[in-house]
Formats: sequence, C-alpha cells, structure tokens
Amino acid sequence: MEEEWRYVKHDGKERFSYQISSKGRVKSLLTAKATILKTRVNQWGYEVVNLKIDRETKTKQVHRLVAEAFLGIDLAKSQVNHKDGDKLNNLLDNLEWVTPKENIEHANRMKLRDARGHKKLSDREKDAILYLTTLSEITYLTIATAFSVNKRTVSKIASEWRKEKASDTPASKV
Repeated sequence: MEEEWRYVKHDGKERFSYQISSKGRVKSLLTAKATILKTRVNQWGYEVVNLKIDRETKTKQVHRLVAEAFLGIDLAKSQVNHKDGDKLNNLLDNLEWVTPKENIEHANRMKLRDARGHKKLSDREKDAILYLTTLSEITYLTIATAFSVNKRTVSKIASEWRKEKASDTPASKV
C-alpha cells in the first residue's frame, strides 16, 4: 500500500497545519520543512499525538485521525475498530467504524480478553513493554498504566525474558 497523506480534521474541519497518512504517521506543516511527529502510547494502549489546534494542545488518537481523514465520519458508528485487534496497528486497511456493541462483539470474537475479562497483550505490545522495562527512567507502574495492565504483568514479562535469556547462555547449556 502506497502511503497517502490527508489533512487532519478537528470538529469536522480540515486543519492545514497537520497531515495524517494512510499508514498512521502524523506530519506537522507548521515549519518550512514538514516534520513527522513523535507519538506515544496512552494509558489505554492507543497511539496518541499532541497537536496544537486553535492555540491549545490537543491529544488525539492516531487511529481516529486516520479513520476521520480516510473513511469519513460515520454518525451511526462512533468507535474505530482495529480489525486485527492490535491497537498500535493504525494502517488504514486495519481500521473500520463500528458501534460500541460491534466493538465488544469483535473483542470477544478475537479473544482480546481472557476468561476473567482481563486484557490479552499482543506480541507487539509485549515487545514494547519489554523494551520499556530496559529504560531506567520509566517505572513499571508507568508502563502498566500505558498498556492498561497491572504492574505485576509488566514485572512478569520482564522476568520471563530474563529467564529465557539466562537459559540461552552457554554455561546453562551444559
């Protein structure tokens, strides 16, 4: 899929200061040289970006920006669904407008939650958590909040990785 760019919409109007791509990248046009903006993962596990709109900083979910720019706004369907269940996969082909009921049914079909109703992490999310645990300035609690899991889950992911790594060392293969 070739990357296509469109202007970001806010309150139904195009904002000529920013563009969103069909691959989920956000570009600022506020300077002479266009800049790809950095994003982060919010406490619910969605990729977000800060945009300056009408002299205020607004935090916007990237998947909604893609859907609004490329799929239009569907007044009958208020939520944007990630077809593959991966909240960080903001490619246009992976997004669709759904009702809240359809979103819940999709989550159940995809088994995005375990039997107790807890969130199931994708391999991509686990890799992101593992990477973040290696950064000394980020606490496990901060990581847990960003991915909507508890601190023990983050600790377990890091611990399992350390055990795997230890079992791969030559001394342990004797």
